[in-house]
Amino acid sequence: MIHFLDINDFKCLHDIHMELSKLNIITGKSSSGKSSVIQAIGIMSDNKDIPNDAQVTFRNLDNSVRPFYEMCNLNAGVQSFSLSLDMDESHHIKMDFTPKDERRIATLVSKTETKLLDDHSEFPEVFHLPANRQSNEDSYKISNGSPNPLGKHGEFVIDYYYNHRSDEVDPCLRISKDSSSLEAQVNGWLRKLTDYRMTVSQPSDSYNVFFTDNLGNKMRPSQVGTGVGYIAALLIVCLASPQESLIQIENPEIHLHPSAQSDLTEFFAIISHSGRQLLIETHSDHIINGILVQLKEAALHLEDVRIFYFDKDDEAEEDEIPNCYIPRSLEITPYGKIKHAPKGFFDQIEIDFRKLME
Repeated sequence: MIHFLDINDFKCLHDIHMELSKLNIITGKSSSGKSSVIQAIGIMSDNKDIPNDAQVTFRNLDNSVRPFYEMCNLNAGVQSFSLSLDMDESHHIKMDFTPKDERRIATLVSKTETKLLDDHSEFPEVFHLPANRQSNEDSYKISNGSPNPLGKHGEFVIDYYYNHRSDEVDPCLRISKDSSSLEAQVNGWLRKLTDYRMTVSQPSDSYNVFFTDNLGNKMRPSQVGTGVGYIAALLIVCLASPQESLIQIENPEIHLHPSAQSDLTEFFAIISHSGRQLLIETHSDHIINGILVQLKEAALHLEDVRIFYFDKDDEAEEDEIPNCYIPRSLEITPYGKIKHAPKGFFDQIEIDFRKLME
C-alpha cells in the first residue's frame, strides 16, 4: 500500500505531501490538481521498471505524446519535476524528470529506490478507470496486448472480465452464494445495486454484452440506463484486482442517481477492508456523505479514511509560486462529521437555499 506521496512542480502542484490510507477521497474545484495526483501515480507505475537516465514518453488518454514543458509547473519556471512515494517506513521510490535538451520536449528520468533487505513490499499493481471511460457499448474490443489491462479509456474492461470470469473472488468480497467466481460475484453485486445481471459472449472478434432485468428481459447495453454499464465496469475492476493493488476511480458518480451513489459507498467500504487501496476522485456530495455514513455506522474505521480537499494555497507568501493548489486533509470525527470544513467544500446547496429563502 502507498502510505505517502510527494509531488514537486508537476502541473499545477508545486510542493505537496499526502498521507494516504486504505480509502482516499480527493475532491475540489475543477482544475485544482485532483487528476494530476492520479496521473502522477500512473506515471510512476508506468516507469517503475525503467532504467536510470532513460527517455520516457508521456501519453494523454487520446494517445497523443505530451512534451516535458506541458508536464512541469508552468508558474514555477522550473527545469525539472519530481514524484516520490513510500510503501512503508523503509521502502522509498523517487523519480526526477528533466528535459532532454533546451527544446523541453523529450524527457529523461532518474530513479532512486531504497529499502531494507528484509522489506518485501513492491510497487502495487495500478488499475485506473478514467472519467471519460467507455461504457454501454453493445460490443467491446478484444485487447491487443496493451500494457494497460483495462485500456486507456476502460475499453478493455469487458475483455479483462471475460478472461478472468472463472477466477475465485476473495471470500470477504462475495455477495452471491451461487459460486465464488468473478462472474457470479459481479452479477451478485450488480443485482443488489441495479436489479440487472450481465452476460458476455465472444461470437467473433469482439464481445457482446447483454443485461437481464428481474423479469427476465434481455437487453443490450444501449437499451438500459447508462449508469448500469458504469457500475458494471467499476464492479469488475474492484472485484478482479488482486490484493495489494491500487484502484484509481475518477467520478464514480457518473450517470448514477443519488441513491445509487450512496449505495456504492458500502461497496467501497468492503473493498477497502480487503487489502486493496482506493483512490477516488469525486465531485459528488452523495459519495462523500455516503462514506461519512459508513464511518458513523462503523463499517469503516476512522484511521482507514482520508478526505482531501484541493484548494488554492492562500497561505503562500507573496514571493512563492502563484496559482498553485494544495490538498487539505480534512479532520473527520468518529461520528462522520467534518470539522472546520473549508469554504467551498460542498456548501453550494446551503448557499442556494439561503437565496431561495430570501
